[in-house]
Amino acid sequence: MHEPHTDGRGKPQPLGFRPNLFVMSLIVIAVMTAFVFSGLLFTGDRCDLMGCGDNWTYLGPHAFFMDASIHSGDFPLWNPLILCGKPFAANPQAAAFYPPNLIRSLAVVRPEPIDTHISLIVMTLLHLLMGAAATLALARRHGLSHAASLAAAAVFLLNANVVGRFLLHWNIVCMAAWLPVILLLVRHAVTAQSIRAALGPMALAGIAFGFSALIGFVQITFYMGVAVAGYAVLCGWLMGRGPTEERGPRRMVAGLGVAAAVGAVAVAVSAAMWLPAAELARLNVRANDARASYELEPELGHPPLDTAEYLVAYPGAEHLMSLHGPGTVAVLLAVAGLVYGRRREALAFGLL
Repeated sequence: MHEPHTDGRGKPQPLGFRPNLFVMSLIVIAVMTAFVFSGLLFTGDRCDLMGCGDNWTYLGPHAFFMDASIHSGDFPLWNPLILCGKPFAANPQAAAFYPPNLIRSLAVVRPEPIDTHISLIVMTLLHLLMGAAATLALARRHGLSHAASLAAAAVFLLNANVVGRFLLHWNIVCMAAWLPVILLLVRHAVTAQSIRAALGPMALAGIAFGFSALIGFVQITFYMGVAVAGYAVLCGWLMGRGPTEERGPRRMVAGLGVAAAVGAVAVAVSAAMWLPAAELARLNVRANDARASYELEPELGHPPLDTAEYLVAYPGAEHLMSLHGPGTVAVLLAVAGLVYGRRREALAFGLL
């Protein structure tokens, strides 16, 4: 186990943590974000801010109805404007109970469609910055250099999937931004020196996971749960706790216990959304009639050569709903991470 670094006063600090470099890295991340999205943020055409796809036709109208309702003094439990009236807050993708979305809605000075969409863009950007900062910190916790950690944050922030969905699915992007935060807290919990020391990180990870679930994209919640459980078990096996860094089934069980505790807190935090959503789901036609469902082309159903091409080159807008490629640079960075000197730490980070 690596000895903790100390500051000038002898106070222990996390492995390799340098506040000045960390702040400089955050500034670089903010500059990269402004550069990549400059065409949107500083455009003279306000219509571009209205988004496309689901943001334009579904998620945006939901957010606008929520803004208009809250500013009129009502919490939007029911939407009387479509289908002769239907539940609103019980629809998970309305994100009516998601705290940042509630703050965004309250912050909209005048509830008009353009202002709602601008507020969604601001909220999404703040989530991306949060996710990039957490990725940077997580990479440092795994012993990667500042340069490698900054590259990891850049890949998270500016990969094709995030950029491609920025104006398409604000909910998916915001949920993805919570994952590195949760994993960072899980890492702290699994490697804590005692159960008491692990309680705080576990509770915070559960709250963060619950917040992400309140955004309401159920599939992403499931994938994140699998990632959190797998990462906790992996950390328990590879890193363990204590000066001997012992590994084995005992540490894997400890990691699984951390994941279970995080999941229990997340379920409690997101209960305000899950309970009415479960009741609404029983009335859904697709839930009671298999013939009403539809099939999507499996994203991993491409021939091997096509899949390899997607992994090294972004396929472009015409393949927006297919498997996005991270690009050659990201693949090379991932390979470099796997052959890094601290193989155990790099392996755990690389498997994410």
